[in-house]
Amino acid sequence: MYLLDTAIVLALRQARALQPDAGLLAWAGGIPRQQLFISALVLLEIENAAARLGRKDRAAGLAVRDW
Repeated sequence: MYLLDTAIVLALRQARALQPDAGLLAWAGGIPRQQLFISALVLLEIENAAARLGRKDRAAGLAVRDW
């Protein structure tokens, strides 16, 4: 079982759009999804980041929230 922090969750989210970290993708790709977890704190941090982003770019903030 793995508890992912906010930086890892966001890096994995951005891996499709940006140039991904090959080591991170290889590691995450080798772990069954049922063993990857996030905490309520990570959800709160992502929600806060979406709110801050939404004040600058509404569409981008909504995209993070929808994700």
